[in-house]
Amino acid sequence: MKRKILSIFLALAMAFAIFPMMAFGEDAVAKIGNTEYTSLKAALDAATSGNTVILLKDYTLTEDVTVKSGVTLLIPYGTTDDSGWGSSKDNWTGKDNETLTSNKGFNGTLYRTLTISEGSVMTVYGNILVNAVTGVKNTAYHDQDVTGGYGEIVVNGDMVVNSGGILQNCGMIEGSGMITAKNGATVIDLYIIRHWRGGSAALGAKNKNVYPMNEIDCHYIQAPLKIESGAKFKGAVKIYTSEQLGGIIPAQFNKAHFSQIDNSNGLIRLNSGAYAIKTYDKSSKISTIDIYGGANFASSSMTLSLGSFQSLKLTTSDFLFPVDGDIAMNLHDGNYEVQNNFKLLPGFKAILDSDAVLTVNSGKQLILYDVFNDQYVNGSNTSTRYDPNRPPAELIVYGGAKVINNGTLAGHVVSSNDATYSNYANFTVASNGTLTASSNEVVSVSGSTATITNPSLSFKAELWANGALSVDASSTSGAYTWLGLKSGWYNPLPILDGDLDENGTVNVSDLNMLLANYNKTGEDLVGDIDLNGTVNVSDLNTLLSNYNKTIE
Repeated sequence: MKRKILSIFLALAMAFAIFPMMAFGEDAVAKIGNTEYTSLKAALDAATSGNTVILLKDYTLTEDVTVKSGVTLLIPYGTTDDSGWGSSKDNWTGKDNETLTSNKGFNGTLYRTLTISEGSVMTVYGNILVNAVTGVKNTAYHDQDVTGGYGEIVVNGDMVVNSGGILQNCGMIEGSGMITAKNGATVIDLYIIRHWRGGSAALGAKNKNVYPMNEIDCHYIQAPLKIESGAKFKGAVKIYTSEQLGGIIPAQFNKAHFSQIDNSNGLIRLNSGAYAIKTYDKSSKISTIDIYGGANFASSSMTLSLGSFQSLKLTTSDFLFPVDGDIAMNLHDGNYEVQNNFKLLPGFKAILDSDAVLTVNSGKQLILYDVFNDQYVNGSNTSTRYDPNRPPAELIVYGGAKVINNGTLAGHVVSSNDATYSNYANFTVASNGTLTASSNEVVSVSGSTATITNPSLSFKAELWANGALSVDASSTSGAYTWLGLKSGWYNPLPILDGDLDENGTVNVSDLNMLLANYNKTGEDLVGDIDLNGTVNVSDLNTLLSNYNKTIE
C-alpha cells in the first residue's frame, strides 16, 4: 500500500512539473479554449497556430514573451468576448455597439489591462487585438468612438512587432516604453472622424472637389510607436448609414482601413532605412510624428459604403488633402518631397531640422492655413466644425535646413531662432514656383441632395522671424532665394561683398556700418563679411576692394 501511495504521489508530482502553470478558477490568468493558465507566458508558450490566448484578469508581465506566428493574443472588452475576431479574422474597428444612438467622443469603461513592465519585451510574430465596443447607431454628427467596454495594454517595457505580425488597437495602448513595428509589420489604430457631415453631405462635398472631413483623431496608441521603413500604420475607420430602399439595404456600420504610413499606399512613404516615431501628449492632445531619414508625402485611399448602392471612394490624390491641426511633424536629416496636394489646417506645426531638405514638387500644392472656420448648415443643424481659434499653421525652418518650392507654397514659413549668418535657413523658389494659392471649403449644405456652398479662400507665402512678418514673398516672381536668420529674412543674390545695406552699391554708408562694429566679436555682426565671428581688417579690405562699385 505504501508503495502504491508513493507511486501516485510521484505521478502527481511529475504532472505538476510538466504542467506547472495550468490552473482553474480564480488563479487563472489566461486561457486557450477551456484550458487555463496561471501565467501569460505559459499560455503563449503552449499556444500553436490558430489558437487565441485570452487574458482573463489584469496582469503585469515581468518576463520576456513571444506571440508566435498564427497565434492571437486577445485583450477582451468584457466577459462575453471569448474570440475577439469575426469570421473574416479582421475586427476592423471593434465590436459594433448595436444599442447606443448618441455619444460625444470617448465614453468607454475599462475592462482588462495587460501591463508590460520596464525591462520586459513582448515579441510579436502573430496577432494582438486590444478589443473594444465602439460606434453609435446614428447617421451623422456623432463620433464612432469607444462607447462600451475596452481592453488596454500599458507598455512600460518594449513591444516588437516583426514581419507578418499585426498589432490592432480598438481600445487603448499607453505607457512610457516603446512599440517598434519592423519591416513587414502592421499596426492599426482607431481613426475617428470628428463631426462627420453625413453621407449625402459627404458626397456633395466630394462632388465639389472638397475632401469631406477635416477633423480626425488617430491616437489611441499613446505609447511611443516607432515605425520602420517597410512597416504599415493604418487607421480603422467606421461610419453608420441609415436604411435604404425600403429596407433592401439595412442600416449598418461601414468600415475601412486608411493607410497613414505605408511605402506602397500611404500618406507618408518612408525612404529606405528611415523611420518615424509617433507620440501623443495627453495635456495638449497633440500627436507628434518625428521622421528620421527622409520620406515622401504622397496619397492613400479608402472606400466607405453610403447605402443606396452608393460608395464614397476617397483617393487623397484627387483632393487638396487636409491635415488636422492637432498634429505636429518634425522632419529630421534626409530629403522630403511633397508629391500630393496638402492643406495644413490651423494649429499644425512642422519643423524642418538641420540637414533636412523639403521639396514641393512641380504641379503640387502645400498650403498652410492661417485661419479657417469650418462652419456649415445642414437643415436646422448649425455648428462650428473646426476650431477657429487655433494659431496659423507654420513651417519652421532651422538653420542649415532648406525649402525648395517647385510647385505652390503659401502660408507662414518661419525662420528658427537658431538660424545665423553662418547657419541660415534657406527658402528657394524655382522660376515656375508659385507663392499664392486658393482653396475651396464647404460652408453650407441644404436639402437631401446636399447642395453645397463652398467659397474660395486665398493664401500667400509670408516669411516670419522672431514673431514678426519679415517678407511678403507673394509679390515676387521668377527664381528667388531668401536666407533666414533669427532676426529676419533677406535675399542674398545678387550682392556685392561689402554691400551691407543691400542697396546694390558699396559706399560710405556701408563703411560706416562696418566701422561701428570694428574689432567686435559675436554672432550676426553687421560687417562680418567673411563670417568668422569678428569684424576686422580682413572684412575692411574686402569692403574697400568693392568701394564705389554698383551691381549692374
